[in-house]
Amino acid sequence: MRLGYLTAVLAALATTGAADRMTVNTQCPCDWCGACDSRDATFFTDFGAYGVNANKGCRKTNVPHMVEFCVDWDKGRAHFRYDKQDKRCLVMKSRVATSCSADHCHRSEWEPIACSW
Repeated sequence: MRLGYLTAVLAALATTGAADRMTVNTQCPCDWCGACDSRDATFFTDFGAYGVNANKGCRKTNVPHMVEFCVDWDKGRAHFRYDKQDKRCLVMKSRVATSCSADHCHRSEWEPIACSW
């Protein structure tokens, strides 16, 4: 087997598992006020990592060709759409407490899931 072919196969295998996903760092100034800030988020694609605002609601992002991005914290889900593609969805898979200067903070991991909403 030629080295160039082997390198190409290994590179393809390395990127096939890197589907769209997101990591969010959230800061909450108080337990009762509901004013958590999730602007510190990273959206990962097969082509790079991009900072996004993952606060509740829909907004534009700087992810290339992404035309829709919405987060629903109450239901632990999000959806997004790239230009000329169907809607794709994420669900919060984990949430762990982190230390910070706010009342409480957490880091959540969001992974792809089949859209059912």
